[in-house]
Amino acid sequence: MNEKYSLDSKTMLISAILVVIGVGAALFAFFSYPEAHHKRFWENILLNNFYFTGIAIGGTFFIAIQYASNAGWSAGLKRIPEAFGAFLPIAALLMLFLFFGGGMDSLYHWAHDPLSVSKKAGYLNKPFFLVRIILIFGIWIFFWWLMRSSSIKEDNDANIKYYMNNRRNSAIFLVLFAITISFGSFDWMMSLESHWFSTMFGVYGFAGVFVQGVAVTILITVFLKQQGYLKHINENHLHDLGKFLFGFSTFWVYIWFFQFMLIWYANMPEETGYFLNRTVGYIKDPSGAMKYYSSSYTILFIINPIINWVIPFVVLMMRNAKRNVKILTSMAVLVLVGHWLDYYLMVFPSNSTYDLAPNPVKFGIAEIGITLGYAGLFILIFAFTLSRASLIPKNHPLLEESLHHHF
Repeated sequence: MNEKYSLDSKTMLISAILVVIGVGAALFAFFSYPEAHHKRFWENILLNNFYFTGIAIGGTFFIAIQYASNAGWSAGLKRIPEAFGAFLPIAALLMLFLFFGGGMDSLYHWAHDPLSVSKKAGYLNKPFFLVRIILIFGIWIFFWWLMRSSSIKEDNDANIKYYMNNRRNSAIFLVLFAITISFGSFDWMMSLESHWFSTMFGVYGFAGVFVQGVAVTILITVFLKQQGYLKHINENHLHDLGKFLFGFSTFWVYIWFFQFMLIWYANMPEETGYFLNRTVGYIKDPSGAMKYYSSSYTILFIINPIINWVIPFVVLMMRNAKRNVKILTSMAVLVLVGHWLDYYLMVFPSNSTYDLAPNPVKFGIAEIGITLGYAGLFILIFAFTLSRASLIPKNHPLLEESLHHHF
């Protein structure tokens, strides 16, 4: 049994056009908004790099839990999330570009004013930050490569050792992933506001990247079926993917709400500032008193859980909805849009000095164009990787279970 995806010229052309649009939008952002060391340009780079890195590592995590749990239902579609990880080396290079290109001083207050975080200087400093970037991406890329290599070798050799290797590697990766996704979230997102902290932020980051990986897996699975591939994938497989989307959307909102609730309940000034920047605007008058007003980010903050949880929860609660292609794909798209918004709210309102009014909402050519550029680059790398091996892992020991998956 062998079924290979053919990378057609239309996909390559569309991806290339999107990349060109992204480069053009990036240049527009860089030269049109030179204030504060081109902050808007770097905000978009960080936002989209974290977003598409999340899809890549979310797919790798999905593969790892399938191996670690000895799951068979997903064997017939595993090549899709398996190929996501090919974007990780590119994401690492773009993160290094942000570090060395001037994004650090533009985005991270502590990077150019270390005295402002003197008690955290042992952790929040440029050399150690760079070391953590290399370690985090190094671990992710290495384990993705290990699992991908064993998976490809299995196609040519039915020896069970390749499957067992991936079970072992997945178990190790899952432990390291729990640590690295936490530190990645702390470093790249939470430290944008260096005086604020949340012990739940690492789990919050994990919930977002995994549900992104599931959503993209749904969309690509459906797309390939519509193109005549993956004939063995049926509504039962989609139902299982829909359950992941439903369940982890709920898990995400659980973390989102309790992070907010615990900080609100504690009412500690150094913690509440993060949410004040996203729910109300405030500034000190000449006497030092705080004046509050309606923030331009308030409506986006309210919309965030509605898009990411309320609508998917209500729609996907019914069994038939998870088996309906149009409904399931529309919810996957909605969740992907919602998590882009979630990261937007992490990056753009960030303000390390809590006595300043947050900037007005920024959304335009730069945000749309750079996101499209990243999407084109991701699709191009993913499609090329997907085309390098059979869509059906023919010697996977649990493949028959996947081919006859019904419940």
